[in-house]
Amino acid sequence: RLFNNEPKTNGQCLNAPGGYRCECEMGFTPTEDSKACQDIDECNFQNICVFGTCQNLPGMFRCVCDDGYELDRSGGNCTDINECADPVNCINGLCVNTPGSYLCNCPPDFELNPTGTRICEGENMRKSVCYRNFNDTCENELSFNMTKKMCCCAYNVGKAWNKPCEACPTPATSEFPQSPRDTTTASASTRRAVTAASATTASRPLLTKPCAWVSKPQSAHLYPTCPS
Repeated sequence: RLFNNEPKTNGQCLNAPGGYRCECEMGFTPTEDSKACQDIDECNFQNICVFGTCQNLPGMFRCVCDDGYELDRSGGNCTDINECADPVNCINGLCVNTPGSYLCNCPPDFELNPTGTRICEGENMRKSVCYRNFNDTCENELSFNMTKKMCCCAYNVGKAWNKPCEACPTPATSEFPQSPRDTTTASASTRRAVTAASATTASRPLLTKPCAWVSKPQSAHLYPTCPS
């Protein structure tokens, strides 16, 4: 027989000679005198919530996985996410899955997008800062970004490009290999801005046509020839 002040939660009370005992629910264990049920702290167990943070709750626990991991089917551990299975990761590059993350290896003449997105971009695709003057240092930065071809060749307005800045290639040299299929175009607003910028660059007229492509002997690449 039980009295009202005797504990009887989180389990089932079973009558016993001279008293009673508790049969506890899942996630609880009897106290030393078997007259009550107390929570089991599953976070003290080994191999629980690997690669995550265990949070004990009454009768259960929660596993919060680290970045790059997700709950496995058991719900008690975290498993690595294969980011390379997502086609939006490492576009134009070779994706290598690593524990909790992944690497994006870009092919030659390509590099990761400087904004941090995992996209390999070539110089004919990537936009960066264009400078009107270069005297050992880059000066007169334009207020908008453009590709290297647009800055150094197609619009004939820039003397340096990128961050950290690099001097534009010398006209009629092979320092700037690009794909012959490059069809980079600029929006009307970009063209207007470049036209305005070129007004302050009296040494060279504004060009509206892209560079001419020439083939260099003993090479499979095509190179732009920038007019003087």
